[in-house]
Amino acid sequence: FDFEFFFPKQRISILLQVGQFLKSDKGVRVELNKQYRNIEVGFFSSITESGNNSGFKFMLPLIPQKIVRTNSFELRTDEAFRWEYAYRNERLVAGNFNIGNSLSEKVRRFNSNFFNNY
Repeated sequence: FDFEFFFPKQRISILLQVGQFLKSDKGVRVELNKQYRNIEVGFFSSITESGNNSGFKFMLPLIPQKIVRTNSFELRTDEAFRWEYAYRNERLVAGNFNIGNSLSEKVRRFNSNFFNNY
């Protein structure tokens, strides 16, 4: 189960993941993400059967400039550098498949409320 709520005025999103992660590890993961003009900073914490961990992450677009932008249309690259640091003194906690960016991470950057303020 994934649930994400976005606060448009503050450009903050809260993500809650509940369920089974890799290696049959069941638990909860909470993320708090703050968007700025070209970057995103987040903090997370996980509690599962294997233990708990916390950390931070950030995202920087590889090519931050827009190619074409109108009132109702914007063309730009989607590629970004994402990095996550987690502290844990146990085995893998709340691990996910590392097959690329999740849908919520991609969509979060293209929210129209976010771009109407700039």
